[in-house]
Amino acid sequence: MITKMKKLHLILLLVVGTLIISSCEKKSPEDDFMKLEFEDLPHSSQEFLQKYFLGNKIVDISLDRPEKASDPHKVNPGAITEDNLTLYVTLENDVYVAFSSPNGNWIYVQADKGMPFSAAEILHPDVYQELIKKEPDAKISMLSYYTIYTIGIVLDNGHKYGQTPAFTYSNTILAEAGVSDKTLESKFDAFLKRNRLESQITTSDFLKITERDRVYYRLYVANILALAFNENGDWIRGEIDFGDQDKMAGAAVFLTRISENELPERVGEVFRDMHGLGDIEIVASYENGYYGFRFENRDLLVHEEKGIMPSPVGVAGKLVADHYGNSYTLVRPQGSTIIGVDEFYYSFLFESGNDNISIDMDMYGNWTWIDAYYYNKGKRKDLILSMNMVEAVLPDKIIDYLHENYKDEDVYQLKFDRRSEYRVYIEKYILMFAEDGRFRGRGEWSIIYPS
Repeated sequence: MITKMKKLHLILLLVVGTLIISSCEKKSPEDDFMKLEFEDLPHSSQEFLQKYFLGNKIVDISLDRPEKASDPHKVNPGAITEDNLTLYVTLENDVYVAFSSPNGNWIYVQADKGMPFSAAEILHPDVYQELIKKEPDAKISMLSYYTIYTIGIVLDNGHKYGQTPAFTYSNTILAEAGVSDKTLESKFDAFLKRNRLESQITTSDFLKITERDRVYYRLYVANILALAFNENGDWIRGEIDFGDQDKMAGAAVFLTRISENELPERVGEVFRDMHGLGDIEIVASYENGYYGFRFENRDLLVHEEKGIMPSPVGVAGKLVADHYGNSYTLVRPQGSTIIGVDEFYYSFLFESGNDNISIDMDMYGNWTWIDAYYYNKGKRKDLILSMNMVEAVLPDKIIDYLHENYKDEDVYQLKFDRRSEYRVYIEKYILMFAEDGRFRGRGEWSIIYPS
């Protein structure tokens, strides 16, 4: 008895063989597809349909035939192989779902009359709610898979959006799609041509992301490489998306080419002779001649003139030792690194028994976040920071304000953003100060008390 997967495999072989044999002959539209049953679909495709289209009757399932669907991912029949055939499922009310074969991952959903309500759950709840606020009278006509983290959205009024990760914080957001500025469009096109990436673009639409009053643009290349540009259209970052392991090698080639074309030659020379780094995974261009790199086996911060920058682990260690003694030890010898869109960050964790002190530092060696805590039965509990440490790292003007207005309050966390403000976390409030120490206001928060 032939199993379902063997049956699908045989169908794939039959279609590929038919296309190869008859590539030079005239064929009717019926020649390039074969009818399938629901049970013939890959398991992941079946799960997708049952999860998001359970109440929608299946009208037709075919292999590499889009029926009436307008398919932006249509494969050139001359290039069809067993690995790139497309499975098309037609549902009632002219809803079309395309899956890649043989893995069964979804490619897009098209519904010109409006997406079934259940299909909206493909999007993150916060993204869907934001979309409704922006476009209360519009219907979703297409959802397209870009990567495991990003989904393209087309509305029936022609407006385009994208669900995508935020740059500066851990969240999934709604981004606008498209570039209306001709100057930006010209710069983006020049970048793509310079790096020979025009033919690899997943979509012609850039995703416009606004965070903390700053604008970024994101573009995916071959569904595996995420490029980022600043509001002026300058390239600032390239990162491999790990959703598709089969394309990893190609993405590393793209990223290496970008590094060679976009970075100063002396930056590349710094690690050109270094061994054991592995494939490149992230490249970021920062201000003042700094560049961040993530290789398979190591992260590096490189300055155009100074070369590889040392970790500020000694600064963080001294800060802890000066105010807590030698009872705390560093968990990781060089700490952890975060290659952000705007800056390269270090994170150091010190522990003493169950107590922890965490210190984050920027690429200039300045602290950006200090807090203390421990875990009890898997739950975090906040601890009081040493007041001697607080007084050592904050400007005198902020210390004077705390003594005058909150002299009996303990401090639990400190944060500092060079572009905005200091934040001091006390029992009930977040106190906000300008960089020069001026008090700017307060917000509410709740500490997690030890028990």
